[in-house]
Amino acid sequence: MQLFNYQKIVELQVWTDYYQGLQSGDFQFIPEQAAQRTLRNLGLKQKDVAGGFRLFAAVDETGILQKDPVSVPFKLVFFMRLTNPRFVNFSNLPFDLGASKVYYFSNQANNKREVFNTGSDSLLLNQNDTTTLADQIKTSGKVYSHTHDGNAGLKTAELVSVDTDEVLATQELAPVDEHYNFQFKLEGFSAGRYKLMLDGGELDRFYYAAELGLASYFGVIELFSQVDVDYKWFTNAGLVSTKTYRLAFKRRETLWRYKVINRNELELTNPGVRETDNPWEFTHSGDHVFVSNSPMPLKEAPIKGIALRSDQTDAASVLITDLPNPDPDLIKPDPGDPATIYSDIYIYL
Repeated sequence: MQLFNYQKIVELQVWTDYYQGLQSGDFQFIPEQAAQRTLRNLGLKQKDVAGGFRLFAAVDETGILQKDPVSVPFKLVFFMRLTNPRFVNFSNLPFDLGASKVYYFSNQANNKREVFNTGSDSLLLNQNDTTTLADQIKTSGKVYSHTHDGNAGLKTAELVSVDTDEVLATQELAPVDEHYNFQFKLEGFSAGRYKLMLDGGELDRFYYAAELGLASYFGVIELFSQVDVDYKWFTNAGLVSTKTYRLAFKRRETLWRYKVINRNELELTNPGVRETDNPWEFTHSGDHVFVSNSPMPLKEAPIKGIALRSDQTDAASVLITDLPNPDPDLIKPDPGDPATIYSDIYIYL
């Protein structure tokens, strides 16, 4: 009788430097329907952990994987559900992802580098140091449409799988009012990236998965079996080669704006807010409002030593030694300049 045990084969961690320990527990990971079948067929088990998930594989007593993952290429698709809405506030991301976009992450990223000064390299699934707009991809429902300007007679567009370069559908059209209005039905297509090709050039790229139309997801993770050796979680001999993948998110920086409400009419001859260690400087903009001279990081561990003085030139006039840090819920983009973001903190004397 052959006995099997389970070894960890993949770990996925979400990191953000907002948290003191980097680990983010702000997401839930749901395997796509086809991925659920693949997990079962390969003897893989998923276990959710704080800040991500782990995959365990059944191996025999020699360490060989119970089910052969080598002979036929495959991928595992996981949807990311955001469980903490505040994550978007304290992360350096657009506030509104939009109904027709998701973040796309893959172990084809080939992005091995140090992040957050940890002293060692991480196998990142995002494209740059941290997640940016470059990691977004638009999505499509069951019918994909694209309008292309032109008036050059009949044109044939091809819908191509990015994973395999296979042409899955074609459509020949004549222009109408100097536009080509291509349309493809996607129902029954596998989850994945697709591109629209015309005259040998790529017109458009998008992600389709039937389940994206059933729920609101933040992102999609695709783990391919055939990738660069640094990212590959098993050897060609079918042995476990455990990999830890990471998604990195940068904390947001905002202009901190202290609004002092002097209810007790204390004497404030020349009030000021100062932090001397870094230092963080603040400008008095009038009416007892003090704005940081540069954006400051939002983070779980507060910045200490931000002091309110009744006289900014007198270090002995401190009224409050440690002013509170902003609540991520109180982020306020400037209506005239949305790229400028304030964090308001109210101080009552």
